[in-house]
Amino acid sequence: MIVALYVLATNAPPARMRASLVMFLFVGMFTSGVWLVSTDVLDRLALMRGLVLAPAVAAGVLIGARLFGPALQGIYRNFCLTLLIGLALAGLVRQIVAG
Repeated sequence: MIVALYVLATNAPPARMRASLVMFLFVGMFTSGVWLVSTDVLDRLALMRGLVLAPAVAAGVLIGARLFGPALQGIYRNFCLTLLIGLALAGLVRQIVAG
């Protein structure tokens, strides 16, 4: 995610970086959902599935907030950068295998 890389490149404290990413993802998910529903791309079945999975997303955010303690804030940036590199490598491997 380019936005995550941009946020991680700032000198902001880890709590602010995490809050920025959570807010960006929430706003993006909400506005995309409204747009897809209003243009009939997202049908009723997909909307119901999204509503069923919404508690799992909320639980993930709450668990992440609980685990994000002061002791782990020092490794937050390195962990997120490693995660982004891993996701990028997985995408490259997938493209190589598929294509």
